[in-house]
Amino acid sequence: KGLIATNLVLSDVRATVLDSDISAGGDLTARARNAANIEAENTAKADADGAAVGVTLAFNTIGWQAQNVLFNALDALLGTSIGNEQPAQILATVSGSNLAAGGDLSVEAEAKEQITATIVNEANAAGASVAAGMVLASNLLSARARATVAPALQAEEKVALSAGGSITVSAVDEAGVAADVSMVASSGGAAAVGGLVVRNDVRSDVFAEVDRVQGEAGEDFTVLALESASIEATLSGETKSLEAAADPEADPAADAGTDAGTDAAAGDAASGGDATGGDSAAGAAAGSPLAINGLIATNLVLSSAQARLTMSELSVDGNLAVQADNISTVTADNSATLESDGTAVGVTLAFNTIGWKPQNLFANAIDALLGTDALGQEQPAVVSALVLATTFTVGGDVAVQAGGLDEEEDAPVGSTISATITNESTANGGSASASFVLASNKISTSSQAWVGPLTPAQAAIDGATAATDMTLLVGGNMDVTATDAGAIEAEVTMAATSGGGAAVGGVVVMNDLRGVVLASVDRVDLTAAGDVTIAASEASSLSSVLSGSTESPPEDPEAADADAGADAGGATGAAGGAGGAASPMAINALIANNVVLGSSRALLTKSSVQADGSLTVQADNVSEITAENTATMSSGGKAVGATLAFNTMGWESQNVLFKAVDALVGS
Repeated sequence: KGLIATNLVLSDVRATVLDSDISAGGDLTARARNAANIEAENTAKADADGAAVGVTLAFNTIGWQAQNVLFNALDALLGTSIGNEQPAQILATVSGSNLAAGGDLSVEAEAKEQITATIVNEANAAGASVAAGMVLASNLLSARARATVAPALQAEEKVALSAGGSITVSAVDEAGVAADVSMVASSGGAAAVGGLVVRNDVRSDVFAEVDRVQGEAGEDFTVLALESASIEATLSGETKSLEAAADPEADPAADAGTDAGTDAAAGDAASGGDATGGDSAAGAAAGSPLAINGLIATNLVLSSAQARLTMSELSVDGNLAVQADNISTVTADNSATLESDGTAVGVTLAFNTIGWKPQNLFANAIDALLGTDALGQEQPAVVSALVLATTFTVGGDVAVQAGGLDEEEDAPVGSTISATITNESTANGGSASASFVLASNKISTSSQAWVGPLTPAQAAIDGATAATDMTLLVGGNMDVTATDAGAIEAEVTMAATSGGGAAVGGVVVMNDLRGVVLASVDRVDLTAAGDVTIAASEASSLSSVLSGSTESPPEDPEAADADAGADAGGATGAAGGAGGAASPMAINALIANNVVLGSSRALLTKSSVQADGSLTVQADNVSEITAENTATMSSGGKAVGATLAFNTMGWESQNVLFKAVDALVGS
């Protein structure tokens, strides 16, 4: 049974005031809103007495151009970018226009995009026939929210904004993907094969800017950029190949027939014939129990939130706020289970990133396996609040704040990945069982609060000068703060169990957490009636719990005796051809790489500051790694285990070979 579903949404919403003069006695608002939504539920079930095959292809996109199903499949399978973005745009623009309001004046861009996808795929073969289930899916979302006030292109004069109340220029976006995907392949004794490949990709850019404005506000003046980008993904894959137990009472005739066949076979054996007869050939044709499961999950978030006040002159009776926040999260739960009366093999690949450019499946796998960033490129999740080349007189407080806007206790700050992976493989009897997990969780962030006549890049150039310093008059407190608190929580469980054959397992996990925080006041002439605070705070938390278990106990003696009795009387040759009983063996390898890189800087440079209250310049950096790695092997025969674990804080990432040499030699 096959199912193919493609859902696509393209949208563009704009509210524009162009080359106009508008005056309102009350409130004046320019607002653009968009709520693009996809809810998709796809179910495919195949039940058969013979072979059962179920295939599901499902592609959901918001803000991506349409492409054919083949290219969609390749992008989902390999993690490539054949498709082209066409972001769902929400633009609120005031260009070359003068606005005046007796009440409040607002320019707002608000967006909420959501993909909710549920996929169920089941293939059940009742007899000893093949069962195969395959899911290939992608959920891609690209969005852009912008609110801007500026003169017309190439215009030299500033535009005027005035309000008896408050002036607000804000851009807000909430973009999310929620995916719940399950696959089941079950056979009554033949091969059961399952495959689950899902790619979730969220990209969102939020930008709020006031540029070259002559502004007067009777109350507050706010420039605000808020970003929320999230992925919640639950993937479950299950494959089973279990022989149905015979029930003599259910079919006495069949039992009698079996006895008769046995007697006939015995007679044939006594006369020198073939004791196995045609039944063995039929059994061989039905195939041996086998369970195979592959799960590949890729989750990526690229996000940015920027609030800017540039080249303007403001007079504000209330408070002035230039604020940005970016909360990006990935919550991933990947589970793969296998059980077979024969061989069982399960493989899980899981890659979660925030602030890293997309790359194909093979590059992700190589970086995770070697524990490097050699092939990956950072594109940090940005939160930025900048006041550039602007003078202002403010009666109340001034806040230039990047990150940490939600003051509630336990509120999220920055970017978070929470990943849970389970891969369990069970082979009954003396057959082989193998279970492998390869995973990476990577975050890169940048938080910046800046006040100065030059951009941070310009100010970093030796000998850079500004035409004039910025003059800032503040009637209350002035706070310039940048905050980030990235977190990775990873829990990985791998188990391979055999009833007496080989049990082989491997776990390789790379966790990489990076954050840069900067709060700076540069080249300003500041007079404040209250306190002046310049603060940068970085808190990085990495928690990793890895568990790998392989078990191959001796075969049950009673079962072995029963098998020996069944093989007695002419079946010795067949047993000899089979090579005898399997030898118990347990092999387990675990490789863990945990990297934390972070910096926090608070700077006051080339400035004149007069504060009637206190002056504080403070930087904090609190980073931690909590790692727990457990590898166990249990065998009635041979047992081999190896664990490589590397935790670094403040060291550049390097491949696992170099880390091993450094750890071994101590260089």
